[in-house]
Amino acid sequence: MILVEIRVVTNAKKSELIPLDGNSFRARLKSKPVDNQANEELIDLLALHYRVAKSRVVIKKGLTSRQKLIRID
Repeated sequence: MILVEIRVVTNAKKSELIPLDGNSFRARLKSKPVDNQANEELIDLLALHYRVAKSRVVIKKGLTSRQKLIRID
């Protein structure tokens, strides 16, 4: 199990994960924070980065916040 801290920036030109220090990232997402679109895109991006299934990526804290805590099993 990995815990990752993410700072989310929405409405970016391209989607990318920018590593900060340790297990923290800044995620730039193309989607808007409407109807859970940004959270779904973040889960897709993290699943690709860590090479796990999307079902193994869970948002533990910050579902409606820019600052999120993610658990990856």
